[in-house]
Amino acid sequence: MNIPVTMYSPGGRRSGTDKVARANSVAPILESGIVWAPDTDWAEELVEECAAFPNGDNDDMVDVTTMALMRFRQGNFVSLKTDDWGEPAHRDLVPEYY
Repeated sequence: MNIPVTMYSPGGRRSGTDKVARANSVAPILESGIVWAPDTDWAEELVEECAAFPNGDNDDMVDVTTMALMRFRQGNFVSLKTDDWGEPAHRDLVPEYY
């Protein structure tokens, strides 16, 4: 299938990127309503696990979902209206002619 696989290290408590911090970083994506969950048993379980996080019995699906949303965000596959892209760095450049 030739699916590219890259190593991913989510960090940990020492790097300030523990599960709770990562979940908080993608919370605006979930709050915006752009994430769709199908009407299936596994999706219902995922929503329930996310709702119980971090005090629930399990957090594996939350962690995987969080890492996937972070990757989508980093790859510009998902964006929010509140994202501030700023001005392009080349906007103020004046062309020079020789």
